[in-house]
Amino acid sequence: MLIRTTAISFALLLASCTSGGYTAPYGSLYMDVTLNKDVTTPSRLGSREGTVCATGYLGLIAKGDASIKAAAAVGGITEVKAVDYRVSQTLGTVITETCTIARGD
Repeated sequence: MLIRTTAISFALLLASCTSGGYTAPYGSLYMDVTLNKDVTTPSRLGSREGTVCATGYLGLIAKGDASIKAAAAVGGITEVKAVDYRVSQTLGTVITETCTIARGD
Protein backbone atom coordinates (compact mmCIF):
# COMPACT_ATOMS: atom_id res chain seq x y z
CA MET A 1 0.00 0.00 0.00
CA LEU A 2 2.85 2.38 0.83
CA ILE A 3 4.50 1.71 -2.53
CA ARG A 4 1.23 2.38 -4.39
CA THR A 5 0.64 5.63 -2.47
CA THR A 6 4.22 6.76 -3.14
CA ALA A 7 3.92 5.94 -6.85
CA ILE A 8 0.64 7.82 -7.19
CA SER A 9 2.03 10.82 -5.31
CA PHE A 10 5.11 10.86 -7.53
CA ALA A 11 2.99 10.64 -10.70
CA LEU A 12 0.82 13.54 -9.53
CA LEU A 13 3.93 15.58 -8.73
CA LEU A 14 5.33 14.98 -12.20
CA ALA A 15 2.00 15.86 -13.80
CA SER A 16 1.85 19.13 -11.89
CA CYS A 17 5.33 20.08 -13.14
CA THR A 18 4.31 19.84 -16.76
CA SER A 19 2.22 22.49 -18.40
CA GLY A 20 0.06 22.36 -21.45
CA GLY A 21 0.60 24.73 -24.29
CA TYR A 22 3.69 26.51 -25.42
CA THR A 23 5.85 27.48 -22.47
CA ALA A 24 9.53 27.58 -21.65
CA PRO A 25 11.04 24.84 -19.55
CA TYR A 26 11.80 26.01 -16.04
CA GLY A 27 15.24 25.98 -14.46
CA SER A 28 15.26 26.82 -10.76
CA LEU A 29 18.93 27.89 -10.63
CA TYR A 30 19.39 29.35 -14.10
CA MET A 31 17.26 29.60 -17.21
CA ASP A 32 17.84 31.28 -20.59
CA VAL A 33 15.33 30.13 -23.22
CA THR A 34 14.14 31.69 -26.49
CA LEU A 35 10.77 30.69 -27.97
CA ASN A 36 9.05 31.67 -31.19
CA LYS A 37 5.56 32.98 -30.64
CA ASP A 38 4.10 34.50 -33.77
CA VAL A 39 4.93 33.99 -37.42
CA THR A 40 2.58 35.38 -40.06
CA THR A 41 3.66 33.12 -42.94
CA PRO A 42 6.53 30.72 -43.56
CA SER A 43 8.54 33.40 -45.34
CA ARG A 44 11.74 35.25 -44.64
CA LEU A 45 11.83 37.00 -41.27
CA GLY A 46 12.78 40.42 -42.56
CA SER A 47 15.90 42.53 -42.57
CA ARG A 48 15.37 44.32 -39.25
CA GLU A 49 15.24 43.24 -35.62
CA GLY A 50 14.26 45.06 -32.43
CA THR A 51 14.61 43.76 -28.89
CA VAL A 52 13.07 45.16 -25.69
CA CYS A 53 13.03 43.69 -22.18
CA ALA A 54 11.24 43.85 -18.85
CA THR A 55 13.26 42.93 -15.75
CA GLY A 56 12.21 41.84 -12.28
CA TYR A 57 14.18 41.69 -9.04
CA LEU A 58 13.48 39.35 -6.11
CA GLY A 59 9.92 38.85 -7.29
CA LEU A 60 9.19 42.27 -5.75
CA ILE A 61 9.98 44.87 -8.41
CA ALA A 62 9.48 44.60 -12.17
CA LYS A 63 10.03 47.28 -14.77
CA GLY A 64 10.25 47.60 -18.54
CA ASP A 65 8.26 47.71 -21.76
CA ALA A 66 8.51 44.35 -23.49
CA SER A 67 5.68 44.96 -25.94
CA ILE A 68 5.77 44.08 -29.63
CA LYS A 69 5.07 47.72 -30.45
CA ALA A 70 8.16 48.85 -28.51
CA ALA A 71 10.35 46.16 -30.11
CA ALA A 72 9.18 47.19 -33.58
CA ALA A 73 9.92 50.85 -32.81
CA VAL A 74 13.45 50.04 -31.56
CA GLY A 75 14.15 48.05 -34.74
CA GLY A 76 12.57 50.58 -37.10
CA ILE A 77 10.08 47.92 -38.20
CA THR A 78 6.82 48.87 -39.89
CA GLU A 79 5.71 45.33 -40.78
CA VAL A 80 6.31 42.70 -38.08
CA LYS A 81 6.75 39.22 -39.57
CA ALA A 82 7.83 37.18 -36.55
CA VAL A 83 8.06 37.56 -32.79
CA ASP A 84 10.31 35.61 -30.43
CA TYR A 85 10.40 35.75 -26.65
CA ARG A 86 13.48 35.20 -24.52
CA VAL A 87 13.01 34.34 -20.85
CA SER A 88 15.93 34.24 -18.43
CA GLN A 89 16.05 33.71 -14.68
CA THR A 90 18.87 33.54 -12.19
CA LEU A 91 18.38 31.79 -8.85
CA GLY A 92 14.64 31.48 -9.24
CA THR A 93 13.19 34.97 -8.94
CA VAL A 94 16.31 36.87 -7.85
CA ILE A 95 16.68 38.33 -11.37
CA THR A 96 14.16 37.59 -14.11
CA GLU A 97 14.01 39.04 -17.60
CA THR A 98 11.52 38.64 -20.42
CA CYS A 99 12.51 40.06 -23.80
CA THR A 100 10.44 40.47 -26.95
CA ILE A 101 12.32 40.18 -30.23
CA ALA A 102 10.43 41.52 -33.25
CA ARG A 103 11.63 40.80 -36.80
CA GLY A 104 10.38 42.33 -40.01
CA ASP A 105 10.82 45.13 -42.51
